[in-house]
Amino acid sequence: MYITTNNPDAKFYRPDLFTKPRDEKFAAQFADSEVNPTKKNVADAISVNRGRDMYFLISTPFTFFDFLEGYNRPHGLFRQFVNGGNATVGGDEFLLGAKFRNDGVKKQDLYHLDQKLEADAYTYVFAKSAENYAKNGEFEKAIKLTGRAKEVDAKYVFADKLLAVLNVIVRDRANFEQMVKEKNIDGLMRLGQAYFESGYLRGSIQVFDALITIDPINAYYWSNAGSVYASNGDTVKAKGYFEKALSINPTLELPKKGLQSL
Repeated sequence: MYITTNNPDAKFYRPDLFTKPRDEKFAAQFADSEVNPTKKNVADAISVNRGRDMYFLISTPFTFFDFLEGYNRPHGLFRQFVNGGNATVGGDEFLLGAKFRNDGVKKQDLYHLDQKLEADAYTYVFAKSAENYAKNGEFEKAIKLTGRAKEVDAKYVFADKLLAVLNVIVRDRANFEQMVKEKNIDGLMRLGQAYFESGYLRGSIQVFDALITIDPINAYYWSNAGSVYASNGDTVKAKGYFEKALSINPTLELPKKGLQSL
């Protein structure tokens, strides 16, 4: 469902979604002036689709849907609308892409703008779902979904970059312990960076901590590990790692900037 300036309620693109009677009681909850026009359009779209399974793809800040409190819950990349009005906080990861109609579509075969927009939505969902799987260490699933994104749009650059990183991880991760044993610095640096770029921070931390064990007076390793901890929200450990890097090499700029950013 597309809510845009030129097509505020999506009736032009999917009129079949607006043929049912309107639930006036539900819509009335959001008719006051405190709810902006876009949110009213969303509520109106819901009001004529009560009883359907509805999921909203998040392309705006999650707080946009706060006005539907009690009716929606996080569901992976989506917000799931719950008719009963008793939605709970949380929700498991959900790959809505599996339920897409025409999910075998290829953007290169489409000519109309509305069709291309739908293809873009498919590409985005597949790629972002792949990114979520990668962050959880489920790399095979991530590769599969990245491939689906590429099937829809062969020119999608983000998918190319993610796939390259995932291929490095799948190739090298099984050799992690052997690389540590052999002190294969280049291989470990490559793997640690790939983990970091994929969003799998736990793996990146493991690799950089291993590098520190191999060479505990290398300030760059301490600094890199500090950056990963900072990205993971652990500012206490990040601070300690940055300070250790500077105690080894006071002229290093990266840990200085890292400390300033905490």
